[in-house]
Amino acid sequence: MKYNTPGDRLLKRIEKRAKIGDCGVIYIDDTSEHTGPFTAVQAIAESTLDVSACTSNIEDAADITIPAGVTIFGNFTSVAFSGTPSVLAYYSCD
Repeated sequence: MKYNTPGDRLLKRIEKRAKIGDCGVIYIDDTSEHTGPFTAVQAIAESTLDVSACTSNIEDAADITIPAGVTIFGNFTSVAFSGTPSVLAYYSCD
């Protein structure tokens, strides 16, 4: 696959840096706290990250609704979701 646009090239660099998938991934479909560390969370269906119930580098944020198909990146020591989540959490290699 060729990366022709600046956006494509930027995403490829982020993917390499984050090492997405290299260290494993788990599927989360419950509201329990899951221990990482995780480098990214991808929503399979719209899901809400319960910021108060997880440990991350997200500061001063309310709960975050992640639309289906969207991936958010960060340093997540643990993650928890409210409602009926359907997400992939990618383990960090560090």
